[in-house]
Amino acid sequence: MARTHKKRTARQRLGSWLGILGCFAAFLGLFSLAVGTVYLPSALSAQRAEVELHQSGSPTAGVIVEIKRSSTPHARPGGGSTTYYPVTEPVTGGQQTTWTRYQSTKEERWSVGQRLPLLYDPN
Repeated sequence: MARTHKKRTARQRLGSWLGILGCFAAFLGLFSLAVGTVYLPSALSAQRAEVELHQSGSPTAGVIVEIKRSSTPHARPGGGSTTYYPVTEPVTGGQQTTWTRYQSTKEERWSVGQRLPLLYDPN
């Protein structure tokens, strides 16, 4: 007994692709929700600490004692990028802080001896 195959119409093929696309979008959404749920507590903790520092922190100045450099390689020769960021020490004395969040591609953005406004936790 020979089997006969029905040819699918363009509408049926489109429906199949849209179904696959919908499943992929649902999976991506669930994955994003799971990742967000894992990282939410640490993000809220960091936000809370920043708000507390802005409310109860003591203003001071910091002096740039060093400018660090970071390079990222690239696949092709001469590619990649170099960024610079300051290391400060509070005028009042204390621990040096490296500010990797404040990277700049311009080397002249900061200079050793430059003063920057800082907030610190007096406790």
